[in-house]
Amino acid sequence: MKKTYRNERLTQRMRASAGDELSLLVHLTRAEKIGTRMLLRNLVEIVSDDPELLVDVVLLLTDTKRNKRGEVAIEEYKEAYKAVLNAEGLRGASVLASAIEEGAKKAGFPHLTAPEGQAA
Repeated sequence: MKKTYRNERLTQRMRASAGDELSLLVHLTRAEKIGTRMLLRNLVEIVSDDPELLVDVVLLLTDTKRNKRGEVAIEEYKEAYKAVLNAEGLRGASVLASAIEEGAKKAGFPHLTAPEGQAA
């Protein structure tokens, strides 16, 4: 009985933490404590959840100090770029795409293009 109760509590905690993940990412973005890689991977979800973070996200993506050569692979910039271009109803999508391009340039990737088969 004890073991079953404990497993149920762990499962509930795991579900709660998965539900809170986006809230955590939004909070980290707002506090400017999110890393470039994590921001790129979750960009669409963060801005969709809290559109007021658009300016903050653009500033984080284009910050020279955050976009150092070799810290984030070109593929990660391309995937974020593709996700932004393909997101339906995303406010500021063109601004985000430009910010990703600028961040990629500052990271040493002067010619960011969408992955093969995707519109740029």
